[in-house]
Amino acid sequence: MGVLDKRQPTFIQFRVTFLETVKKITGSDGIDAYTEWQDVGDLETRKAILNKVKQSIITDFGFEPVLVEGLYDYQGPVESVANQVHHVFSTMYLVERINAKHAAGLN
Repeated sequence: MGVLDKRQPTFIQFRVTFLETVKKITGSDGIDAYTEWQDVGDLETRKAILNKVKQSIITDFGFEPVLVEGLYDYQGPVESVANQVHHVFSTMYLVERINAKHAAGLN
């Protein structure tokens, strides 16, 4: 599926999916949007979460979001990490969508 085939999720939709990924990878239902990101697990667990989210975006939208390295060790709640990833995704989604429309002659 490509960027022209699927609508961009709202932040609320993205947040739900992000939290589902966190819970699935950690195996914990006790994690919510306000849990400190550092408390979610070790560095490898947080990397696995972000890599899974990134892979889902690649599969669903056909492009790879570029996440900042410091996000793995971010100091703050899970929701803030989801917000930052969504912001990067949204920006790249718009650029990819414009490029895809231009390439398809749909401008």
